[in-house]
Amino acid sequence: MFAIKSKEEADIFIDYVDADQPNRDDYLYTNDEEFEEVMTYYKEGIRKLEGRKYERMSLLQLLEQVEK
Repeated sequence: MFAIKSKEEADIFIDYVDADQPNRDDYLYTNDEEFEEVMTYYKEGIRKLEGRKYERMSLLQLLEQVEK
């Protein structure tokens, strides 16, 4: 996953994006439309990274940063 940093405050994370591209073979999708919905959501998330500062980290690492 990618944790997106604030433009104003470099130490503040404001959003996150799932970094693992969905793979049709990894899940039990009921049909092609369901898989396409998941891919669309993934692509929208990746577009959030454009022009932004971010760090790759796990959810646990993000939680630790938020709790500081």
